[in-house]
Amino acid sequence: MLEAKTTIANERKSKEAFDAQLQAIYEKLYNSLQLSVLGLAGRYQPINKELPAEFKSSDWSGLTIQLVLVIPGVPPMFLPGLTDKLRKKFSPWFLKVWNIKEANIQVLNRDIAQRKALCQ
Repeated sequence: MLEAKTTIANERKSKEAFDAQLQAIYEKLYNSLQLSVLGLAGRYQPINKELPAEFKSSDWSGLTIQLVLVIPGVPPMFLPGLTDKLRKKFSPWFLKVWNIKEANIQVLNRDIAQRKALCQ
């Protein structure tokens, strides 16, 4: 699951705004994963119709699930801290049930996302 934001609030200037944005990002990643699987299972037809054929034909039991946030202009030195904060949003139970390793939850900037072929 990939989420992209143009910016994120500066935590030092407005902790409330930062926390609210991070919570919204968490909820979007969480809900996107849940809805995608519900669509694949045929439990939510509007999503099922929107999913690409490759998604539907994949063996989800063997896929590595990654949750990635791309914020283009974030300096590299801030990425580890943002990644840690995003990882802490996900409960250990959620990660275990979905078999998501913490290392597969990442915050990247444009340069790193481009090197990973996630954006242009």
